[in-house]
Amino acid sequence: MRKSLFHNQDQMMTGKERVDHLFEALCYRRPVRLREAAKILGVSEMTVRRDIAASTGRLVCLGGHVFRGPLTFNATSTTSLKQTTVSETLRSVVKHLTDGETVFIDSGEPLAMLARQISGEISLTVVCHSIDVANALRQKPNVRIVLLGGHYAHNSATFFSDESIAVLRNLRINTAFISASGFDEVRGAFCNHFLDAAVKRIAITSSFKSHLVVNAGKCGKVDPIWFARFHDFASIITDSGAVDLRHER
Repeated sequence: MRKSLFHNQDQMMTGKERVDHLFEALCYRRPVRLREAAKILGVSEMTVRRDIAASTGRLVCLGGHVFRGPLTFNATSTTSLKQTTVSETLRSVVKHLTDGETVFIDSGEPLAMLARQISGEISLTVVCHSIDVANALRQKPNVRIVLLGGHYAHNSATFFSDESIAVLRNLRINTAFISASGFDEVRGAFCNHFLDAAVKRIAITSSFKSHLVVNAGKCGKVDPIWFARFHDFASIITDSGAVDLRHER
């Protein structure tokens, strides 16, 4: 049964009780707007933000929405419930892809999981530089894979070269799915390698729309190399749900 966020507002809740209440409710529904959570709990948005900051990662605020804290994308350490939740989120995202689109899929386990959710019935051209993403797509007969080549980076299972950068720059991509090793809604998205950053930036600028796919646990993590602003993305997709950022502008 889906839980209601409403509580008896005649009874004052402590910060911990508010966090517990939101966390439990968000197990049964999609992320809730910050202002809605504040109204329902009978406190200010600033109070909700303080509660989130003190929640030790149980709650996360991204794009003006409150999410549950991170479920890991690592298949070896998740429960079947967590895996199902992540898969359902990613499946709901890729179902909006349409026949004939050209799509860029970045590197990382969340993106490989996303690639696995693409239907074998849809006709797509997928541009990627990740072995894991290419392997996830190779048995989908209607997906044309454009694997960017070059020097192989073992740490990320990706290819890089000046030639592949030039190819990517000249493509016109309908939809890009981009990963990040760190993310902050004020400072933007981060990664750890300059070559990764170059690919991400070009994919974003070459795309009609880009989506950030990131573990919610990366929120607030600032890594060495910045590559995009928060509002360079049409949406943010986490293991706890997805938010359309265009509605927040």
